[in-house]
Amino acid sequence: MNFDSVHPGLRPMVDAIHRDQIMRARKMTPEERFAEAMDLMDFSYEVMESGVRHDHPDATDEEVTQILRKKLSRLRHMDDRGIFFPPRKVL
Repeated sequence: MNFDSVHPGLRPMVDAIHRDQIMRARKMTPEERFAEAMDLMDFSYEVMESGVRHDHPDATDEEVTQILRKKLSRLRHMDDRGIFFPPRKVL
């Protein structure tokens, strides 16, 4: 995760959270870290799905899945080609 765009006033808190996450991960077994990664992937998918449902309120479950597949395919395509869009600045 890129923390460079964090508002300077929030920097100490973000650094502390990041440090705590690292310390917690170091205490985990590989299996626990893997489970945590899978949970994060599930959460990310749910957030993306929620965004698609917001943008396309009348879409069926199948249409939402198709839209998500297209979005993920585009992201994979961009990543494969080294295309990078920097994060938006935090106000």
